[in-house]
Amino acid sequence: AAGPSLGAPARFVDLYAVLGPEANPETPQLELSRLYESRRAGGSSPGHPVLGPSVSRSALDEAWEVLRDEARRKAYDGAWRREHSACALQPQERADVFRRKGNELYSAAREMMKSSGKSASLGAVQEGLKLYKAAMQQYTLAIDLSPNDHRLFSNRAMCYLAVEDHPRSREDATRCTELRPDFAKGWYILAKSLWQHGSCTEAQQALERGLAAAPGSRELIELRAEIVGPDAAGWSQGMQVGRSVSPVCTPSPSRQPTPPGFGNIDQRPRSPPLVAAGSSWFARSASGRAGSSSRSP
Repeated sequence: AAGPSLGAPARFVDLYAVLGPEANPETPQLELSRLYESRRAGGSSPGHPVLGPSVSRSALDEAWEVLRDEARRKAYDGAWRREHSACALQPQERADVFRRKGNELYSAAREMMKSSGKSASLGAVQEGLKLYKAAMQQYTLAIDLSPNDHRLFSNRAMCYLAVEDHPRSREDATRCTELRPDFAKGWYILAKSLWQHGSCTEAQQALERGLAAAPGSRELIELRAEIVGPDAAGWSQGMQVGRSVSPVCTPSPSRQPTPPGFGNIDQRPRSPPLVAAGSSWFARSASGRAGSSSRSP
């Protein structure tokens, strides 16, 4: 079944900039009120990076609705400071911040479904979807900053695979293999996406290419055995010890070469029908069908 439609990451909006360039978390409340009334009387405020050359009165009202409330302003100030702190970093450093956030969200989604088991409730399914979507958003933000980091594409591909969005998973996995041909994890996700989507021949071809680029990869060999059957058992000779396919186990771009293999994975194909939005893939995720090792964090 196709995965849910997932939107683009939400962009941070500087509510202080809506009121004026001089506004920030240190600005007293009375001064913020004065700026708001002044801007609203004029109908616009100076341009800023998000909202363009002018700001509508509705945008001013929305910003003031948050900043006038002490509790909401305090919560927003924390987000404002984190955003501005991240902007001070170099692009690769900022990308790493988003990647680590994505890894945490992905692990949280997997852990939630693992603890829920096959009897996951609709509420757990929906919460898991939110976590996977949030992880995708973090990886997307990181890709915008570091478009040649193969780890980001493999990690986002894993999220798409977890929610059975096979076309997007294949697209990201393919890009990963282009950026780092000897990275076995990229070939694994590509082959599994093809297999789960019913393209068995293409999956086998991807595995052959992966094994040519990363000889001896244990997980590629095991996945090939599952796809083609017991006749592939002989491929297990000479297998090397692997690692988990969880995003948090992905090596940095500077580590050369990538150690082949990435952990033992139970990947027997099961295709029960969907009975509720996302429920079948969450059931499979709990038993190791979501494209990553059941023993990874």
